[in-house]
Amino acid sequence: MREKWHIRAVFPGSTASKKCVADLVRICPEGNLGKCFGVGLFRDDPRLELLLQRLRADGLQADPSRNGLGYFPVGIHRHYSRKDLDDSVLLDFEPTRIATQVADISDSGQVSVSASKPKTSLNIFALDMDVTAVTQEVKEQMLAAGLQHVTFDPVLVTGKGSEEWQGKIWQLSSDLKLPKLAPKCKLVYPGRGGGPFDGDYSRWVMVEEDFYSPVLFHYRASDLVNMETFDLACPFERMTDSPHERYLIASQRFYRFCRDRGYRLSWWPVCIDPD
Repeated sequence: MREKWHIRAVFPGSTASKKCVADLVRICPEGNLGKCFGVGLFRDDPRLELLLQRLRADGLQADPSRNGLGYFPVGIHRHYSRKDLDDSVLLDFEPTRIATQVADISDSGQVSVSASKPKTSLNIFALDMDVTAVTQEVKEQMLAAGLQHVTFDPVLVTGKGSEEWQGKIWQLSSDLKLPKLAPKCKLVYPGRGGGPFDGDYSRWVMVEEDFYSPVLFHYRASDLVNMETFDLACPFERMTDSPHERYLIASQRFYRFCRDRGYRLSWWPVCIDPD
């Protein structure tokens, strides 16, 4: 795994001074964005430490989101090699393409979308941030492969031309839940009214890792030892805004199934920690 640091220093009126920005550009010319500075460098690039030193010399502090006086935004993106992914027992993933936005999710969990050009040629795709869908063809391939605890919920297609798509788009899901995340994971309630996790698992939560993306899920090895064999499973925690959306964790076999067929997904490891 390699870490790529994304740094921004904004001028005027917020963070870095004009002289500071000029110094940053001398260290890393490709970060010159006119009146501000922004660049992404891998952690082993010697220029990264020079940039951080120069920003800190002005008394500025790194922050994952704040861009006001005294701060400079930093985001650290984790990049994984093919070997990193091949060696992972469990993996997190998301589609790289959104085919169409979810129009509605009913109280019973029925996902409906507009018939306006759903791109079923994408095979596996997002209907929004937390609804992963597959075509009928992919569904049949997964069933034929005997993937375990992989389920499919029908997606209702509405509007003009809906007849063409009915029964051809399925929400990817699972009928199995994982144990609770390891205490190492810092859970928070997102959005307005959010805050630190207080033990209420009925609410939407997310894992917070300050500067890092993607965030990593951690499980204790002892908590997984009695799990059934599975290829997809849902976290115990509610990781989505709607309780009917499905956040999914995949097995190595599911990852290889998708990789070997060229499905366009972003993958990163799930950590299994010794007790």
